Amino acid sequence: MGGAAGNGSTFTGTAQIGPALKYINSKHCAAASTCTTDWNVTAGDVLMVMFYDGVGDSGGNVSDGPGNLYTSLKVIGSYNASLTLYGSKLTSGGPLTVNSSGVHTQMVLVEFSGVSLTIDGAAQALSFNNGRCPSTTPLSVATSASDLLISVLVESVTGGSTTFSSGTLAQGAGSQKGAFQFVYQIAPSAGTYTQQFSFSPTYNAGNQSCAMVALRAMPVTSGGGPLAPSITSVTPGAGAVGGPVTIAGANFGAS
Repeated sequence: MGGAAGNGSTFTGTAQIGPALKYINSKHCAAASTCTTDWNVTAGDVLMVMFYDGVGDSGGNVSDGPGNLYTSLKVIGSYNASLTLYGSKLTSGGPLTVNSSGVHTQMVLVEFSGVSLTIDGAAQALSFNNGRCPSTTPLSVATSASDLLISVLVESVTGGSTTFSSGTLAQGAGSQKGAFQFVYQIAPSAGTYTQQFSFSPTYNAGNQSCAMVALRAMPVTSGGGPLAPSITSVTPGAGAVGGPVTIAGANFGAS
């Protein structure tokens, strides 16, 4: 993007309309190698897939019939509380069956609109028979913009209940062996966000794996296309021909 400044020249910027970042729907399948949505997914949305692998689970990859590509966002290996988080930008709509080459304690499917697969920050922790994950300082992620915050937990427990410090539960089972939580939060602005999962009673707590991932919102215009370049400030606002002009904004591109 370029331009010239002349005597008396003034510059103005056009505000852009933000994306419709929101939760759509979710489902979990226990002791499964396939899981099918109970709703019609939408092309262009992101489908998050979480695997919980416990003792005896064979693990495996992720795929589906339409051939969507799945990006690995977070992997935590643990003896009986392994956690894997994937994301896919969907290319077609309708009911969707997600497959794996292995059997998982839990398969979790969650759809969001208006989000990209660009990671803006992430954190993870392991906790062993402590009652909290992380066991001391909460997971903390500093975001640089309005983001989708995903917090996930898997734990090998035999009783009790599991809670979380912030966000909204999409799917979870907190009072049985193979407990898990999938929590989301739409961050309204740049900032530092935290999460901590707690289990009660603590003496029944098993091994826990937890993670937090911030995904950047997908910029769109009012027409639904890519966000056009936008100007937030021009310094100076007016100047002589040949004088330096600093243009600040977003989405200018590499050139």
